[in-house]
Amino acid sequence: MEARNIAMQIRKREMKTNITRSFQRRYHVHPPFIERFGLETELEGHTGCVNCLEWNEAGNLLVSGSDDLNAIVWDPLQCRTKCCIKTGHTGNIFSVKV
Repeated sequence: MEARNIAMQIRKREMKTNITRSFQRRYHVHPPFIERFGLETELEGHTGCVNCLEWNEAGNLLVSGSDDLNAIVWDPLQCRTKCCIKTGHTGNIFSVKV
């Protein structure tokens, strides 16, 4: 029953109901929930440390910023790079926004 509750809570959260705050409080560091996650694959593209990640609202794009001064837009479902943006930054990137 707990797994079904989690799935329902995630769906409600995605639909932007008032469940978001209580969801974060309840599941943010809930060990049984976190232990279900595992590494599916590593995305390779940056030559420096990755400092930040941001998902788009639909969850089908991921953007990362790195010490290599680039931002990469990923297709996480296909595990590939969509494009690498040479940002022109002169210092490490610590924030990205989709």
